[in-house]
Parts: sequence; structure tokens; C-alpha cells
Amino acid sequence: MDFVSNIDRASLDDAVRRGPDVAGFLRNQIVTRQLQAGDRVRVESVAQALNVSATPVREALHALQAEGFLHYQHNRGFLVARLSAADVRDIYVAIGLLAGELAARAAMSADSVDLAPMRAVQERLREASAAEAVNNDDLSELVSAFYHQLHVLGQSPKIVSLVLTLDMYTPQALHVTIPGWLAATVRFHDLLIAALEARQPEAARAAVRGHLGNAAELFSTMYESGSKVAPESH
Repeated sequence: MDFVSNIDRASLDDAVRRGPDVAGFLRNQIVTRQLQAGDRVRVESVAQALNVSATPVREALHALQAEGFLHYQHNRGFLVARLSAADVRDIYVAIGLLAGELAARAAMSADSVDLAPMRAVQERLREASAAEAVNNDDLSELVSAFYHQLHVLGQSPKIVSLVLTLDMYTPQALHVTIPGWLAATVRFHDLLIAALEARQPEAARAAVRGHLGNAAELFSTMYESGSKVAPESH
């Protein structure tokens, strides 16, 4: 199958409205298995569907090939590479190791002023957790803001760069759609903030690694089922 026949129409329409980041859109479709291993991704089809010129599509496909999401086959073009359940588990475990190190470093130096932005985000997430209706985009932005502050406090641009690279392989917007995810994230944030406030590096490291370990099991199980993962909703 190819891009046009296998793509999720709702997310495609949303990407067109937003003016898509072509690589980001395709990456998300691959990670959530809307595009599956072996699917053909043609420049012309993507350009027409996303209402962009061929140039940004070619650039995106080459970038995704370098990242391991696509591979090029003579006479067939770009094909979606296989991403296994073990790959997904390993990615989350690796993020947990790296982000855990950032948390441990933050615990050694952060003070109450440094932690104020994280507490503010956490209160907004707590309010969202108690609300009957929540906007998923808003939740994603809040969680991103929380982790951005952790990245700042970790004081290691190199580790942050590695975390962000690995994050490309995780279905970020999907997290907020999973039942129980928000409540679990709020609990994790509480544990992390408490460890940072108490200047306990190993407790902070353990909180992050535990949370990402749970995510590893959740998403690797989804991949083991072999089914498509529901695309993000707005």
C-alpha cells in the first residue's frame, strides 16, 4: 500500500489546516502505524495530499531515511521501515535513563525559585485531571512545558539533545488519549517534584525511570498486538 490509500484522513485534514511539518506528520503516522512497514511513500502523493510542493517532501523523506523511519529501495522508492515492539521498549528505556540523569542533576542544584514553573504546570495538570472535558492539545503543551523545565534544570544540552532525538520515535500526542494516563502522569510529577525539592538525586532518577518504564511496557504491548494505534484527536 502507499501513502494515499493507508493514511488517516482526520489527521491528514488537520495537518493541511495547520500547514504541516511534513517530516513530523509522516513520523507520527509511522510511529502510530497509520503507515505500516513496507508501505510506499511517494513524493507526489504526499505533496498533493498535504498541499505542499515536492521540495519539502523530498527533504522530509531524506531526513526520515536518516532517522531510520524509511528506507530506500531501487525501483520502489521510499518504504516505511519496520519498528518492532522491542524497538519501542528500548526507546522508552533509553529515554528513561537519559531523562533520569537530567532529573538527578536537577535535584542537586534546583531551588524553590527554579521549581516554581514546574509546580505551576503541575497545578494546571491537576485541574485538568479533575475536569470532565479536557483539550488534548492543551494537555500535550502542558506536559511539554513540564519536561522543558526539567531539561533546563538538568543543565546538560547534550543529554537534552539525545532525549529529543529519541522522542521522535514516541507518539507524543497519543499519550494524552490513553485512559488513566493523565492521572498516572500527575502522580509521577508529584513524586519527581518532591524528590527535587528534597534534593534527592536517586529518588528523582528512580521516579523518571519508573514512569518511562511503565510507558515502555504500555506502548510495546500495543505494538506487539500488531494493530494500528489510534491517531491523535483534537
